[in-house]
Amino acid sequence: MKVVTSEPLYTLRTPEGPRSISQPVAGDSLAVLEATGLYTLPQPILGWARGLDGELSVYTAGPDSSLFRLALEDGCDQEQFFDGRVPDTLREYRLDEYAAGALLYFPVPMAQPALMSVSYPMAIAA
Repeated sequence: MKVVTSEPLYTLRTPEGPRSISQPVAGDSLAVLEATGLYTLPQPILGWARGLDGELSVYTAGPDSSLFRLALEDGCDQEQFFDGRVPDTLREYRLDEYAAGALLYFPVPMAQPALMSVSYPMAIAA
C-alpha cells in the first residue's frame, strides 16, 4: 500500500515567519529570477488557477496566448481572474516548477517581498 498526498504546500518566508498561502489576492505581485541573476520588476498578479493535483499557477501580464494555460490544458479545480475576464495574452507561472528563491512574491499589504518555497508531502509506502 502506498499513501501519497500530491498537493504541494506553498509557503512564504516573511519577516514575521513562514506563512502558507492558498491563493493569491488582488494586489499581490510576483518577481522572477532571470538567468542573469537579477529579478524582474514585480508584476501585478492578474489571476490564479489550482490544478487537479493541487498545483498553483499565477498569471501576470505577458506575451503568451491565454489559450495555453493550466486551466485549459490539464483542467483545474478553480480559476479566478481578479477583473472578471480572461486576457488575450498572459504569462503563467506554475509555482511547482520553480526552485526556492526563484520567485519573489509580494503579498498585499507587505512592504517587503517574501521568498516562496514549495515542499511536497512525503509518500509513505507500506
